[in-house]
Formats: sequence, C-alpha cells, structure tokens
Amino acid sequence: MVFKRSTAVNNQNAPLIACYTSVAKQTEATDADVAKAAGCASLLASNNIFYRFRHFTQKEKYTQTPARIRMPLMMKPVTGKGFFELMSLAISAVYGCEICVNAH
Repeated sequence: MVFKRSTAVNNQNAPLIACYTSVAKQTEATDADVAKAAGCASLLASNNIFYRFRHFTQKEKYTQTPARIRMPLMMKPVTGKGFFELMSLAISAVYGCEICVNAH
C-alpha cells in the first residue's frame, strides 16, 4: 500500500491518497514509511522527468549535464534499500522512464 500511495501522491489524487494511507497504517506502516513513500514519489518524478528529457532529446549536451538532484532519501531509506528500490522501479515503470527502469 505504501507504493500505491506514492503513485497517488504524484498524481495528486486526494481520495486515493487518503485510502492508501489508511490501508498502509492498518498494515502497520509507520508515519515515517508513509512519508518516505511520498518522498520517493517526488524524487522519482523529478528523476524520471529529467532522464526522459535527456533520452528524448538525444543531444550530447544534455547527456553530459549532471542531474544535480539531491537524493538523501536514497541514502538510508526507512523502508530498507530493497523495498525502496522496488518502489523506485515501479514508479519509474509507471512514468515510462526506460533509463530509470534499467537503473533500478
């Protein structure tokens, strides 16, 4: 449910956010887990937009430009690295970023 909530957050779907938050808490997700999912969704949305843009333009200038997106969420994820990577993979698949899917 934490993952489903993260995609609802990215899509700004208030009813789904409320539903998934409730279900996540019923399945013993902590407030930190719920917040981490929202943070993951935001971080991945930024990454997906940047890397898809890079891929679509196919210009050397952009492939050499560093993203410079701060990613402290990825350093010590509350949900554990494995689950965080799974969320990252799923969110990248939802947003259709081939580079991000391959990276995760």
